[in-house]
Amino acid sequence: MFCALARAGETPTLPEGIVVQTRGPVHEAYAEPYRSTPGPGAVVPKQPPDPIPEVPPDQKPEAENAQWLPGYWAWDEDRKDFIWVSGFWRVPPPERRWVAGHWTQSDEGWQWVPGFWASAAQEQIDYLTVPPESLDNGPSIEAPSEESVYVPGTWVPRQRRYYWRPGYWTDYRPNYMWVPARYYWTPAGYTFCDGYWDYTLEDRGLLFAPVYFTQSYWRDPSWYYRPHYGIRPLALLASLFLRPRYDSYYFGDYYDPFYSRLGYRPWFGSGSYDPLFSYYRSRNRGDPGWFHTLGDNFIARRDGVLARPPRTLAEQAVALNRATRLSPAERSALQVAAPLNQLRNDNIRLTRATATEITRQRAAADGLRALSAARARTEKPTAAAQPKGSGRPQQVTSLGQLQLPPTPRANPPAATQDRPKAAPGGIPVKPRPFASPGPSNTKPQERPRPQQAAPPVQRPQSSPAPQSRPRPQVAPPVQRPQSSPAPQSRPRPQQAAPPVQRPQSSPAPRQAPRASPPPARPAPRSQAAPAPRIERSSPPPRPSQPSRPSSDRSENKKK
Repeated sequence: MFCALARAGETPTLPEGIVVQTRGPVHEAYAEPYRSTPGPGAVVPKQPPDPIPEVPPDQKPEAENAQWLPGYWAWDEDRKDFIWVSGFWRVPPPERRWVAGHWTQSDEGWQWVPGFWASAAQEQIDYLTVPPESLDNGPSIEAPSEESVYVPGTWVPRQRRYYWRPGYWTDYRPNYMWVPARYYWTPAGYTFCDGYWDYTLEDRGLLFAPVYFTQSYWRDPSWYYRPHYGIRPLALLASLFLRPRYDSYYFGDYYDPFYSRLGYRPWFGSGSYDPLFSYYRSRNRGDPGWFHTLGDNFIARRDGVLARPPRTLAEQAVALNRATRLSPAERSALQVAAPLNQLRNDNIRLTRATATEITRQRAAADGLRALSAARARTEKPTAAAQPKGSGRPQQVTSLGQLQLPPTPRANPPAATQDRPKAAPGGIPVKPRPFASPGPSNTKPQERPRPQQAAPPVQRPQSSPAPQSRPRPQVAPPVQRPQSSPAPQSRPRPQQAAPPVQRPQSSPAPRQAPRASPPPARPAPRSQAAPAPRIERSSPPPRPSQPSRPSSDRSENKKK
């Protein structure tokens, strides 16, 4: 038994007992709110069922590296029961892999342990002691430009201690969103996930609507579920809420004041940092009414002036039939979910997945579920995983490890050079808040410059005095050749200038960030500073020589 499939151009039909929801939690692999102080999730009084068998639909995004991520059970407080968060097609963030979450049992009930996007090079999950409370209170200085995006500070585990990494400003990058570093709670301890660049919601893949089962179809071994109704991105942002305690976004009708008492808050202007709002505010900075429109529509739907989005697919059909006099924008807000053959109207580019592709994606999804089961067996409750942090750096202790399977190879997307890259520590390419270099696509322009001719590289040594000021870290290497006798110190800088410039070739800028992220960028720049420093050291002998004969002449005159 399986869900009925729809032919091309037809609306799919679902059997009784499967209620498609037009509101509910957003799959955490698609988007998740930022939580500065990690902690255990909410406890539910009921044990979730086993994951249901799920098959990807035959329509997928055009991205070659799109992956099918399986769904999971989520608690619905209105029904006091579980709903199924459908799996979806996801274009993974650059150099990231998905580690699925799981349900765990506690003394009070059941808790959800969230999944996260780990680094593709990460070989294991380290469970650490409780991190200190966050010290970040937002930016302490004004943004250097209107296009700047704030990156919040975080505690970083280094050398058995937690060290504070302050927040800073970085440049806005079109079509890319910065996901800040954070800690994830598990029963066995806390795991650290450093920041990374991700795509916008429109480019992350194809999100499907959650469903509620009134019948336990999964008890039939031959049954499986295949999602058919996708969530329109415009409707998602029109009615989006966040709930940090549950580490999840929610979309749809949560406008009633009852939900605000349960912790539901609009995704814009919530008073805390949110990666989605940070990006879309920067992208709509040229529209002064963008933020006010979001607030006015929220108030109008809360007060009943505007129609609220429907809660189920059946309610949506009734609302669209009655909305004959509504404007296209209001009608679009009512249609939250749509079949795949209608999502093309939202400029969503889909392609047909072959049977071989679907089989391969199902095997990969089984691997993710196996990893989730391994986490559930390994992450047992420990006292060190309880939240009890302070603002001071504390000792960090490894409470255990879980080996990750090798990262499956996937076809890279077409435009790999347009990706913004991050340093091994998770910080963007620019290690300083106000550095001027742009995205990573400027690197190919820097490579041929030192290879063409040496004289063009020597020009900056004659005039740019401001470049020598922020480079005190390179002063010891430059002073070492000056330890020789003073008369010989003058000709040496001129002869040693070419060897100092040789490290400025292309290998140096590319290898420096790999070794140590903070001093990676200053290293190649500081090599242009020997000339200014040697000029400062050479003037002292000059005034000292004429000073002595001048004193002798004065003494002779006195005599």
